[in-house]
This record gives sequence, C-alpha cells and structure tokens, in this order.
Amino acid sequence: MKVIIQDLETQKFLAADESWTENIAAAKDFHFRPRAFDAVRLEHAHEVRVMYYFEDLDYAIGARNWQDHGWADLCAAA
Repeated sequence: MKVIIQDLETQKFLAADESWTENIAAAKDFHFRPRAFDAVRLEHAHEVRVMYYFEDLDYAIGARNWQDHGWADLCAAA
C-alpha cells in the first residue's frame, strides 16, 4: 500500500520528483498518512487529497481532502 497525494482539479498525482503525473503507479509514496498531511500543509496546497493506493489490486481510496480551511472528512473511494 502506498500513501499518495492527488490534485482534485487535475486528477494528477504528486510524483517523487515533485511534478504531477497521471500515472497513479508513479505517485510518490509518503509511507505514512501523517507524512502526506505534513507535505500538504507545508506546500499550502489547495484541493488535494491524501489517498491509499493498493498497487497489487490497482485500487485507491481517499483518506482526507484538504480544503482552504482544513481537512474534510473521509472522501469516497476512487
């Protein structure tokens, strides 16, 4: 399982080189949810979500969305 970040507007994923990619398998793995949340807060990113990606199943589920005023509740599966 990978912990990844997705831009909600573009539907792209943050890659290891800090670029954005459409390839979910190429998304940067933050390993732990708090690390991903910290990265979002440090970047002051708007409209992104932290997701769990299960590579062997090619399945992802959203953990939380970041909005201008803070973290929203659990989002729907993707």
